[in-house]
Amino acid sequence: MKRRIWKLAGILLLAGLLAGCKKDEAADHIALIMEPSQEGYMTNAIAQAAQQYADDNGLTVTEYTTANDTADDYMVAVQEAAKDGASVVIGYGEEFEEPLFTMQKKYKKIKFLILDGAPRKEAGKKAKVRKNTRAVVYDEVQSGFLAGYAAVMDGYRSLGFLGGQKQKNVMYYGSGFVQGAEYAASQLKLKENEVTVRYDYLETNEISPSVMARAGQWYEDGCELIFAAGGAIPTAVIKAAEATGGKVIASDVAQTSKQQAVVTTAEKNVTDVVYNAIGGAYGDSFDGGKEEIMDLSNEGVGLSMEQSAFQSFTADEYNKIVSQIVEKEVEVKKEYVSAINEEGGVAHLTLNFE
Repeated sequence: MKRRIWKLAGILLLAGLLAGCKKDEAADHIALIMEPSQEGYMTNAIAQAAQQYADDNGLTVTEYTTANDTADDYMVAVQEAAKDGASVVIGYGEEFEEPLFTMQKKYKKIKFLILDGAPRKEAGKKAKVRKNTRAVVYDEVQSGFLAGYAAVMDGYRSLGFLGGQKQKNVMYYGSGFVQGAEYAASQLKLKENEVTVRYDYLETNEISPSVMARAGQWYEDGCELIFAAGGAIPTAVIKAAEATGGKVIASDVAQTSKQQAVVTTAEKNVTDVVYNAIGGAYGDSFDGGKEEIMDLSNEGVGLSMEQSAFQSFTADEYNKIVSQIVEKEVEVKKEYVSAINEEGGVAHLTLNFE
């Protein structure tokens, strides 16, 4: 996979990137638009799926990495990808929403794919998805619910949620986790002080010694299991868990069974979505013009049960709660945890904000 770094001020080109890279060699390629702080399981999964499609079909993938996460930086990256002849441009997250709102109209011949977001004129506005854009959003509240539910049903009583930046997907993961733990505690008829959830955001999605130290301190304080979400935050928490004997529920992309600290992952169907979307872009079946929700009903989210390390929570119990959510027999609210708490939705556990 080729990688290019585009900076708004001066658009610095690294030596060697242009050497031997003629325009006809770059034509008809797949472009990934990324910002450095987005490094993590999700972006890796997107890149791997794109590369797999490229390998299977004789194409190339080029990653355009912006200097910062401003809309202008992203638009410069898209412009360069278009100039280089990209047929498909893939972006990820809220950072790509506003740039895409403009770029999808400017480059109508390019097929755009955005995951965990949709093109918007500005944050909070209604999405405007053109026919050349496919916007895929995942229901993190549902998968977060399953994570919290499974943790309590499996016997964990001292829990934690460590999120990265306060972005929609991270906040929904946390809200779902609390709702799921609450529902399990109510089903088991546990007293309020029997299950405790520590809850905090780290204001970064990047791995660092301070993030690992924070998670490590929670484990040393008695936290048995931490649900980690946001960029590379799960990596940091897993390292802390391995050092202290704690347990982790990761997010976005299923972790390998080699990581003994990982109990399961609240995962998203990334590989199939990206691979099929690229295929549709090069064929006649590109499903653009709408915001597509991936949830439990279409197997877009869920727990990685095949790679799980639960002690007592079974596949039958998992399938039952999934069915109940899909059939709306169990309510999962698409609200942030602060609203859930204010509405009195946390009555069977102790929730501590930090």
